[in-house]
Amino acid sequence: MRRMYGFTLIELLVVIAILGILAGFVFSVGGSVMLKSQIKNTQGTILALAAACEQYRAVFDAYPNLDYPPTSPAYQGSNKAVISKGNTSLKYTEAEYKEFNKRLRFMLEDTVYVVDEIRHGPFLNQSLPKTNDESDNSDNTYMYADAWGNFLRICPGRDHTKDTPKGSDNKGKSDDPKYRTVYPIDIFSMGPNMTNDVDRSSDSTQLATKFSTNLAGYDDVVSWITEVRYVEQNYGAEVED
Repeated sequence: MRRMYGFTLIELLVVIAILGILAGFVFSVGGSVMLKSQIKNTQGTILALAAACEQYRAVFDAYPNLDYPPTSPAYQGSNKAVISKGNTSLKYTEAEYKEFNKRLRFMLEDTVYVVDEIRHGPFLNQSLPKTNDESDNSDNTYMYADAWGNFLRICPGRDHTKDTPKGSDNKGKSDDPKYRTVYPIDIFSMGPNMTNDVDRSSDSTQLATKFSTNLAGYDDVVSWITEVRYVEQNYGAEVED
């Protein structure tokens, strides 16, 4: 009678160890691919919004004025100016970032403008990721979002010439909203670590930012720097544009 032999305990442990190593490798690669995809998708959303703002500018010779609420009676958001003339601090709260986001969405998607009897808009027809502001009881609750489900921080432009790599000056010399509409607005995502790195790297007034993609943990995806290397240390992955 032929004798049957099974695996020894040592052989089983070796097989389990090999499978564990392979599984770790697969999860590592998978996480890196997913991270890269999320960053690319968020960049795409930001670029689509920037392109829509350029279309708006082509019609009105100015970027959307986020300091003041849309004049349409259909707008259900705040009817107060967030930043008025003479206020040079340019510091924004989370509630103000949300309000700016909603105003931009309304101006780009929900409004048709008539200029010299010619209809313009909506300036954004494609469906972009959005999230719902559960703290808002009005009908104006949807905000543009990034790939991680967080609302995009949107505000009138600031000076990014001190950023690394160097960005553009989206503010100019005047704090008057009337003149700031000459410059692009700021749009950014907090990135995978879900921390507002742009504001924590700002100067004391936030007139200028010192955001650097070289600083450890700084992974915000921003509209004023498009060709950068993002490093997310928590995932152990590098993503290069």
